[in-house]
Amino acid sequence: MNYVQASDNYLMYLEVEKNYAVNTLTSYAFDLKIYGEFLSKMTDRFKYMALQMLHKLFA
Repeated sequence: MNYVQASDNYLMYLEVEKNYAVNTLTSYAFDLKIYGEFLSKMTDRFKYMALQMLHKLFA
C-alpha cells in the first residue's frame, strides 16, 4: 500500500465509519496532501520510516 492509497482509505473510513462532515474531510485531505508532498522530498530511508509510523497511527 502506498501513501495515496493509505490516505484515501483513511478518509473513506472517516466518512463512512465516523460520519465526519464534508468540511472536516476536506481539511484532512488537504493536510494529508501537504504531508505527502513533504514525504516525497525526503530520502527513501526516512520516507519508509515515516510511512511506517503513519501506518501504525492509522491502523
